[in-house]
Amino acid sequence: MTSPERLYHGSIRVFSLVFIVLGAAIVISTLANGGGALSIGVVLGIAFLAVGIVRGWLGGGGPPWRRAPKASEHMGVGRRDRTRGQSLP
Repeated sequence: MTSPERLYHGSIRVFSLVFIVLGAAIVISTLANGGGALSIGVVLGIAFLAVGIVRGWLGGGGPPWRRAPKASEHMGVGRRDRTRGQSLP
């Protein structure tokens, strides 16, 4: 069973991707149908792209290449707890 937090972060990624795809489709469709650089479709598409990118960035904790590993990922067996000086299981 997945945890609610994991479901939440997964839904953030999915909705961010949906907004990015919709924004790109709106921009491409507007430009293909003769819209100018400042037409409503281009502006709205760029807004969708921005919302998708920013929401994914903020909801996911920043860019993937700068995320710190979780404690369970970088703490191996036999490492000592620095606060108590005891070995961790």
